[in-house]
Amino acid sequence: MLKLKKLTLRNWGYIRKADLEFPESGLVLVVGNNSVATGGKFQSIGAGKTLIGEAISRAMAGVNGRFTSLGWYANEQEGSKNMLVNVLADVDGKALNVSMGYKCPELSRTGEGFKFTFDGKEVHRAKIDATRQELYDLLKISPELAEWSVFLDGDKLSFSSLSEKRAVELLMTA
Repeated sequence: MLKLKKLTLRNWGYIRKADLEFPESGLVLVVGNNSVATGGKFQSIGAGKTLIGEAISRAMAGVNGRFTSLGWYANEQEGSKNMLVNVLADVDGKALNVSMGYKCPELSRTGEGFKFTFDGKEVHRAKIDATRQELYDLLKISPELAEWSVFLDGDKLSFSSLSEKRAVELLMTA
């Protein structure tokens, strides 16, 4: 069982720096207030709620969210992207730390970087896809199921719009 513990964001979208801790039990409700984005008409629009969900979903399951390139989420700051998403979690009583970044010294100074540490063992392969596959195997989740179960995009909720092959693959995976 996967249990989120903490999310750290740096230069992720409009979020310059944030450390969010998740409670041991209960519901996490993310609310926002941004009266600037809509002139005060819709105060919750543009407050960063979706960015938090996208950070977790992309780091843990490789779900793209609104942008296919990780660099689009990076907030330009003093000429350096230096974007980092770090998720601390617990999987069956063992610590999991997933780090994803863009032009950040911890992972990759030139582009996208991704690594995870599970139960004290670091996994950081030469190719991000290989590291991601090992995380999928650890979490026992397929990329197809991750897309539906982690970050629900309203534009993708129409199951009937999937091709027959894709619908069967998703059903069989679930």
